Amino acid sequence: MTNSATHYLLSGFDRIAGWLNPTTAHIMAALADRQRRDGMEGDIAEIGVHHGKSFLALANSIAAGEKLFAIDVFEDQHKNTDKSGSGSRQAFLDNMRIYAPGKVPEIIQESSLDLPAMHWPEQHAGSIRFFSIDGSHTREATLNDLRIAEQTVKAGAIVAVDDVLSSHWLGVISGVFDYLSKGGTLLPFAMVPNKLLLTSGEPSRAKWSEFLRSRYARSMSKSGVKFLDHSIDIIEEDALLMKEQRPDGVSEPGGEIIEDQARQAGIEREALSAQIAALKERCNVLEAENNEWALERDETLAQLGRWKVFSTSRIYRIMKAYIGIRGSTPPM
Repeated sequence: MTNSATHYLLSGFDRIAGWLNPTTAHIMAALADRQRRDGMEGDIAEIGVHHGKSFLALANSIAAGEKLFAIDVFEDQHKNTDKSGSGSRQAFLDNMRIYAPGKVPEIIQESSLDLPAMHWPEQHAGSIRFFSIDGSHTREATLNDLRIAEQTVKAGAIVAVDDVLSSHWLGVISGVFDYLSKGGTLLPFAMVPNKLLLTSGEPSRAKWSEFLRSRYARSMSKSGVKFLDHSIDIIEEDALLMKEQRPDGVSEPGGEIIEDQARQAGIEREALSAQIAALKERCNVLEAENNEWALERDETLAQLGRWKVFSTSRIYRIMKAYIGIRGSTPPM
C-alpha cells in the first residue's frame, strides 16, 4: 500500500467529517490496493463524496493514467432531495491535497440522477475498477446509481453501496432489492459494517470472497448467508484492526512512512498558516470597517449637535416674533 494511503488511515481518517466505519475504510483500502497489486487498471468513482472520508480510502491506490471521479452536489443543496448529507467542495479538495497529494479528482457537481442524460455512463463504460455509492438514499437514486455502476465498471471491479441496513434510509435496501430482482448483473459477495460489496462476474465474486475470508478471518461472523438469490459473507466491526496493522499487513510503519507523515504534517501546517493569515486579514478588514463606522458616527453626532443649536435658535426667533416681544426671553 502506498505511503499516503497508510498515512491517511492511521493519521487522517479520524480528522475528516463524515460517516464511515473504520473497519470498512480498512477493507475498502485493502481491496483497492489488492486490485493495484494484481495489475488491474481502471478508474475510481464515488457518488456522494461529502468531505472525502471514503473517497480517500480509495484515491491513493490509483496509478499513472488512472482517473478519480468525485460526483456530488456539494453546495447545490436544492438537488439534494432527501437531505442525506451536505458536502463541501472546498473541504473535500483541502483533504485531497493533504492526504492524497498529487491526486487530482475530476469533480462532477451534479445529482447522479442527471448523469444518464449527460451520457456520462456511456462515456465511461467498462472503465471503472472501484465504484462507491453513497449519494441520495432514495429508492429511485439507489437503483439509478447501481445501474450506472453496472454500466461503467470493468470485469473484476468492486461496487460498494452505503447504508444498506440503515433503518433511517430504507430507500437504499429497497433500491438494492429492485436492482437485484430486475436483472442486475452485479453480484453481492459481502456485507461489511454499513456497506454491501458487489462485483462483476462469478470468478470475481469467488476471488474477492476468498480474499476477505483470508484477510479478515477474525472479523468474519458468518459465511454463506442467503441474501435474495445470493450468498454473502458478514464482516463485523473490529475495533483493534486499525491499531494493530496496516491494510497491507505490515504491523509498524517504517522510515518511509515516518518521512511521509512528516511531509504531510508540513502540508497541514502550511494549510493552517494560510487559514490563520486569512483570518488576520479578515480581522484587519473588520477593524478598518469599524473605524470607518466610528468616524461616520462621530460626524452624524456632530451634525445632530449643529442641527440642535440651529433649531433652538430658530424656534426662539419664531416665538419672539409671534408674541411680539423684542429683547425678552419667551417663557419656557
